[in-house]
Amino acid sequence: MWYVRFDNLLPFLLLFLLVFDLHLIGGFGSAIITFLVCFLIILMNPSKYIVNANKILNFFFLFLVSYIFLLSYVAFRVLLNGIAEVSFLLTMSKATLILLATLCYLIVFYNSDLKKNLINIFFFNACICLVFGTFSEYKTLLSLFQYGGDSVELIGNNEYRNAFLAGSGYFGMSSLYGLVFAVVLKIIIDDKNHNFFKLLVIALAGLFSGRVALICYLMAILYYIFLKLNLRVSLFSLFSLFIFIFILNFFPVFDDVKYWLSEMFVDNDLSQSESFSQFSETFSLPSSELTLLFGDGLYGNSEKYYGGSDSGYIRNIYFGGLFYLIFLLGAFFLISYNVRKILYIYVLIFISLFLHLKGVFIFNNPGFFGVFLTSCIILFKDRNDFNLVGKF
Repeated sequence: MWYVRFDNLLPFLLLFLLVFDLHLIGGFGSAIITFLVCFLIILMNPSKYIVNANKILNFFFLFLVSYIFLLSYVAFRVLLNGIAEVSFLLTMSKATLILLATLCYLIVFYNSDLKKNLINIFFFNACICLVFGTFSEYKTLLSLFQYGGDSVELIGNNEYRNAFLAGSGYFGMSSLYGLVFAVVLKIIIDDKNHNFFKLLVIALAGLFSGRVALICYLMAILYYIFLKLNLRVSLFSLFSLFIFIFILNFFPVFDDVKYWLSEMFVDNDLSQSESFSQFSETFSLPSSELTLLFGDGLYGNSEKYYGGSDSGYIRNIYFGGLFYLIFLLGAFFLISYNVRKILYIYVLIFISLFLHLKGVFIFNNPGFFGVFLTSCIILFKDRNDFNLVGKF
């Protein structure tokens, strides 16, 4: 069923607040609510959750150690620069809080239906996007929970791009939907769940928020078509394409979306499109070898990125150099260490690496930890009995 049962409401709600990190006050988002609630639940009955805590902390042990080294390098680089700018330190502090909230959530709700909750929060927000994007005069209600509305110029008159109940902007949402599409597709295929309706709605909302999601969809679909020779995915893809073309051409409410999507192929020359031009302009490495290796300890803010690029890799290099980028990617790969023998994890890894090419996604997208860590646990629980020897 599409609805959320009452006895499943708390894990659903807390996961929603964690992944979408609704703006509350100042720089604080709703992920802190998930952290406080889950942490208090653990404190009230620690003996009940000690086993789950042992499982989760052991599963991510190598990643957590590497993440501590990463934070140490960030602090060192900021101090080395005379604390001239602390924006990235604040960004990583928020990412760390979200990581802690994710770990606490997985400890408390490890035995809940993580698959259903993950699917339902994205389906629910996709429905919000489709409703408020259609009736855009009511989007002011959503703006109360966003960190800053995207201008008409940025959303390209596509009202669906910032019609989510979430703190993130359109790239943050389209990238999350691109990643979670791959996760939901695997859940449906593995569980032999014939309800592709939610996946279709999730795919539509993700694509309406950003064209980058389409490339993520293709990565997951091509895996199943060419590596797994899965007929269900092939039929679903054809059906979805038909539905997508139909609604764009026969529902006038989507005319702006159709125009926005077609911009990529204006004049039948992809290299001349605005999106391609913006994408190609983001790759500009530092001219100084010292900056290339160790960065400048500067990051910039949402108004102006230091180095003039919004690519995650380039921004990481300008902050901490290639050394920081190597530390970051090493920590990222270690998240999935215990599911490295599951082939599909490399689809999720490749999607994440691609998204980081377009913008700062790995670790610094508010929903990254909630989605990626939960997905790793889902993959592992499906394959194993989770008997990990304790280190804690």
